[in-house]
Amino acid sequence: FVVDIRPQIRTINSTKSLLTSESLGAITNETFNGDFSVWQRDTGRDTQYTTNTSKMYFADQWIRRTSKTSNVSQYIERQSFDKTQILVEGSPEYYINAKCLVTPGISYNSNDYYSLGHVIPGIESFNNSDITISFYAKCSHNNYNIDVYVARYNGTTLVSKAIIDNISPTTTWDKYAVSYTMPALSAGSYSNDFVEIGFDLRPLTKTANTNSVATGTNVFVSFASMCVYK
Repeated sequence: FVVDIRPQIRTINSTKSLLTSESLGAITNETFNGDFSVWQRDTGRDTQYTTNTSKMYFADQWIRRTSKTSNVSQYIERQSFDKTQILVEGSPEYYINAKCLVTPGISYNSNDYYSLGHVIPGIESFNNSDITISFYAKCSHNNYNIDVYVARYNGTTLVSKAIIDNISPTTTWDKYAVSYTMPALSAGSYSNDFVEIGFDLRPLTKTANTNSVATGTNVFVSFASMCVYK
């Protein structure tokens, strides 16, 4: 495969991309790689990726963004499900673990972020549309929260970002479904534009920082099987 350093924006859907309902028929899953099955880069695929960079691409169509590159301990790593697991529907093969802790005593303010987002091509993809984002999540520790967000980018420029829900994962897999109405987008000229939907660990990181949790503590969140439906 040829690997591009940019988000790999594609228009194809995986074989697991349809949800069938008696009342709704077949509904297309707008994500290409919500199950992390396509991972052409080595980054975090087989071992923990711990390098602190402000922006990093890992699985195809996925990007990690962080505002802090010093005094921070973070990683991302793909994991494999046991073939006999029954807590996550659809028999997915993979999920990810993600960690981000800031050194106690170092300020972590409301503008900081650590996000993992799936890229969907076309900034106007969901204009005036009602969408549902479903996924599975769990956390290594209880009492930590995660934000769910929707953002729109024109190339590298952030056009808008909205926190649409806040969840508190438990230590076992649970399914979450979040609904959101995408506002209309102002007319403009766009290039290499996309929608980014994902998870921001900011609340977790801030809570850990407030509670002086050492960066060596392995507090991490796991995500699996993200789907986006109109």
